[in-house]
Amino acid sequence: SALQNMLAEYCSDVVCLGIFQNVTTGLAAIMQHKPDLIFLDIMLQNQNGFELLEALPKPHPQIIFTTAYD
Repeated sequence: SALQNMLAEYCSDVVCLGIFQNVTTGLAAIMQHKPDLIFLDIMLQNQNGFELLEALPKPHPQIIFTTAYD
């Protein structure tokens, strides 16, 4: 993805643990890996990023929302 490429080029200390297309797999990966930072798209396959955020236990990781939409 473009974001992953930019992170690799400009933020070499950032490790990408995965890219997930839906809430179910994204939430499972977040719970397993416990990342410090999540780049979260607004639109996901089966739900939206806000629904994933609501499902995360608190305190949750830092979130940067990303989207291709205006």
